[in-house]
Amino acid sequence: MRPTGRAVVLFMAGVLASTVVVAVPDLWAFALAILGAAALLTGLDAVLVLPRRRLAWEVRTPPLLYVGEPEDLAIGFAATRWSYPTRVEVLCDVGGSLRRPPPVTGEALPGAPSDVVVPLVAERRGTVTVDRLWLRWTGPFSLMAQQRIDALGSIDIHDSH
Repeated sequence: MRPTGRAVVLFMAGVLASTVVVAVPDLWAFALAILGAAALLTGLDAVLVLPRRRLAWEVRTPPLLYVGEPEDLAIGFAATRWSYPTRVEVLCDVGGSLRRPPPVTGEALPGAPSDVVVPLVAERRGTVTVDRLWLRWTGPFSLMAQQRIDALGSIDIHDSH
């Protein structure tokens, strides 16, 4: 788990407010309140972010790819034993002659599976790999992020149907 850019901006606002206190000493309570709120919200977000072990997922790879024709890599996920829907960003690291797929976003629903589709396009014949699957999600305030990286496998490429 790590802080997001939003958390860094929030803490920087607290630091900036603290530097203003040097010029206007009567504002020390304001600066302290900003830093306290930043710490409280970040801690609360860390507690409320979906734990990695609660994100169940599965990948369905196409058995074959044909040169130049997109096929779907389907990724299903669900938030097991969790009460809140969670937005999940998905990115695939590919090898061989696969065109780099765009990042996609889906939603892990409590106890209900949902799918996202990553389009795979082969540019040449041979064996290609979807090396790693990156899943990233944040807490409800988007101050803390969880990330999961898993290795996948290879897919055969053919010229035409």
